[in-house]
Amino acid sequence: MKHLKWHAILAALVLSAAGQSHAAPPSQHPAYLHALRDLRLARTAIEARGGGAAMRPHEIAAIQHIGEAGAEVDKIAPDENKNVDAAIAADADPSNKIGGLHDAKAYLERALSDLKEAESDRAVRGDRQQAVADVSAALNSVNAGIAAYQDAK
Repeated sequence: MKHLKWHAILAALVLSAAGQSHAAPPSQHPAYLHALRDLRLARTAIEARGGGAAMRPHEIAAIQHIGEAGAEVDKIAPDENKNVDAAIAADADPSNKIGGLHDAKAYLERALSDLKEAESDRAVRGDRQQAVADVSAALNSVNAGIAAYQDAK
């Protein structure tokens, strides 16, 4: 009887371990999800300045690059078996007052840092490199916008 109990426990442990090895841990590559969240917050920070006709060329360029980077990250995240839509919160909490180019710069710097983390999956490296280039271009546009505002003072 003890022998049967031992085999049942051992079988349960083996099956449990086998089931866990096939499921990707939820925090395996959270950097992509964090980067996507930060890109959305950067866009919201820029648009909070007034959006539309009130936007200057640097802000328009930054938003375009943020959109391109987001598209690249959207390509990567499904390759990493992540459900981006389920993992990313709303773009911005209305009670959290964000806005301005300096906030956008901080979000873009965080997104860039997340995207530059080591990547072992060769299949997504090209998309990740393009996302890094797009975020860098958005950051350059934001920095140019900040400089333009400071020069105008």
